[in-house]
Amino acid sequence: MDPFAADDLILAYALAQAVVALLVVRFCDLYEREPISILALLFVWGAVVAAILASAGNAALSDQLPRDVEVVFGPAISAPLVEELAKGLALVVAFVASRWANRRFGLFEFDGITDGIVYGAAVGIGFAFTEDLYYFFREARASGVAEALDVFVDRRDFFGPAMLRHAIWTATFGAGLGAATRARSWRGRLGWPLLGLTAAMLMHAVNNGLQPILLSIKYGFETTYDYFAIGVPIELADRMDASARSLADTLDWISLAYVVAFFALIALGLRHQRRVIREQLEPEVERGLISAELAATAGSFRRRVATELAQVRAGDMAAARQTSALSRELAELAFAKDRLAGTEGAEPELERRRETVRDLVADRA
Repeated sequence: MDPFAADDLILAYALAQAVVALLVVRFCDLYEREPISILALLFVWGAVVAAILASAGNAALSDQLPRDVEVVFGPAISAPLVEELAKGLALVVAFVASRWANRRFGLFEFDGITDGIVYGAAVGIGFAFTEDLYYFFREARASGVAEALDVFVDRRDFFGPAMLRHAIWTATFGAGLGAATRARSWRGRLGWPLLGLTAAMLMHAVNNGLQPILLSIKYGFETTYDYFAIGVPIELADRMDASARSLADTLDWISLAYVVAFFALIALGLRHQRRVIREQLEPEVERGLISAELAATAGSFRRRVATELAQVRAGDMAAARQTSALSRELAELAFAKDRLAGTEGAEPELERRRETVRDLVADRA
């Protein structure tokens, strides 16, 4: 294969997969879908800024480890610490920016566990995009395009569990930050993000460290070092290769479990959001802000889609856009009421949101 043609093909393949994965994750946020511009910025952070920080951090930390430890366990030590911090920094910036936007403009885009999951996944997808391309080009220089393609396809695992690893790890920290937005005490505001970051690092460490740890237990640390660094006799290499492949299969099953848990958490989050919308909009119906029909539409994704499709089929695109915008604002109002319940000084923000809803309802009339 022409190396230049392979480069173009791999880049297009990786970018297409990353974009589709990003859109799928965004779609999962049914009631308060995040702006694509913010997700794109987080993707770029993961692909560029986090990748640069991680590269420098991994090199610096690896240099501090003894040679044999670095060869065998280096990726399980440095990568979970450095890479999860580099990716997580983007979420911290987004979180702080959201708090500032809320105080200045009455906006709050980072609000709850589902938002944290979606934002974290966007960063992780961007980071994986760059990392997988790096491994492809490194292997291509060392062993040729054919071997590099094998490495790349194995890592990309088109919409298989492997390609979502970084997305899930960073989304775990994002979920912790999202939970902190609903915490009532400083323990929760600090504890949930720390728990999420620790869980992300542990999952990353298991992914990178399970194979060398078990090989070291079975064959000894020195033999495992020789296996990775300088080679071992053919017969022993065959046995260790077989063990490594078996452990790789185990990691695939672990990654699949992560994916199932990831989407199960999203489903639980959506169920919670649906309940919050219905409970918090009921008083707004009673006070005359909106009709019961609008509240029911905002609280049911299926009903909202059916309404929008009916409007599109009728040729009224403006009405469909209004239905979408109003449903989102009603969800934002419901989530704000739930988040600010029992908080002093909450009424001005809630009233700003009600005014936005009034304007949208008036436009529909």
